[in-house]
Amino acid sequence: GRGWQTAGGGYFAASACRPALNTDRMIVGLPLQELRHTRAVQEILEEGRQEGREEGLEAGRQQEAAALAVRLLVRRFGSLDQASRDALTALPLPRLEQLAEDLLDFSGPGDLQTWLADNGDD
Repeated sequence: GRGWQTAGGGYFAASACRPALNTDRMIVGLPLQELRHTRAVQEILEEGRQEGREEGLEAGRQQEAAALAVRLLVRRFGSLDQASRDALTALPLPRLEQLAEDLLDFSGPGDLQTWLADNGDD
């Protein structure tokens, strides 16, 4: 993450969490309380919030894709062991999207194990 050294030698980070700031400290001649309201710091904070939103959306898409893959495989083959479920949950979104297409060609549960062996590791 980004961090800036304060006049007192400590660090603070641009964060959506907005940790409590010691307002007696100064950075570039401005008290921290005033610096926090500058356009540059506001832009950095907004950038951090936007990155957080994007990461959250990506994680949500990955979780939903894993859940969909599990549902499709259970529907197709009747059951899915926990190790396979765990392996699917750990896959990144692009691999899950590829699996959603590839599983249409699976003829049995063993095809998933073969697919995971070929596609599961980075």
